[in-house]
Amino acid sequence: VNGHLLSTDRYVASLFDSYADRFDEHLVNTLKYQTPGLLADEIRSAAKSLSKTLGTDEEVVLKRSADLGCGTGLMGPLLKELGVEYLEGVDLSQNMLNKAVGRGYDKLVCGDLLEVFGEGSSYDLIVAADVFVYLGDLQPVVEAAAKRLSSHGLVAFSTEAPPRPGSANEEAGPMPPGGYKLARSGRYMHSAAYVRSVAEAAGLRLSSRRSVTLRYDGGKPVYGHIHILRWP
Repeated sequence: VNGHLLSTDRYVASLFDSYADRFDEHLVNTLKYQTPGLLADEIRSAAKSLSKTLGTDEEVVLKRSADLGCGTGLMGPLLKELGVEYLEGVDLSQNMLNKAVGRGYDKLVCGDLLEVFGEGSSYDLIVAADVFVYLGDLQPVVEAAAKRLSSHGLVAFSTEAPPRPGSANEEAGPMPPGGYKLARSGRYMHSAAYVRSVAEAAGLRLSSRRSVTLRYDGGKPVYGHIHILRWP
């Protein structure tokens, strides 16, 4: 998101372009990365809950989806398993997108997160797995997502949690009043209260929030949250 990325778009693109060939192996095997599966589980539960809210016996099908910061496409197969029929992915790194080809995406866009939201586009599911950790202020992207969300749509994403004893970022110190802070890892941590306030400011409500272990860093867990937002 222009003006809200940790570094320039060019720097981030260069970083992940050089990381693409070893990304999946390092993330899944070394860092024990679990975010895509955790997100998929919460989306599945949210869809069932939404069916009850709407008073239908049939499970809500989230047909159109946008995967923000899709990277090598680890979310792609999981989203297709959830019933997504049309899937768009966007990422700053072309090399990462090249790896995503063949993983269920109907369209892949190289660019800023918001470039996937074309005029008139609408989605039933907007996902961001391990992406908002590179943003401080989440308000612009959540507001943009809300504008493109269908009436029964969901916004699902992960954030890293504030420091706690035993965590990889335990030495980061207390969170500031603003609700987010840059850790030594170069990734942002966001408080649960901050995410709720951002959702409400965009006209959405927090449908669910789950505390999870996202991955490991230096042998220590990186704690975080899986958030599901929807219309009130």
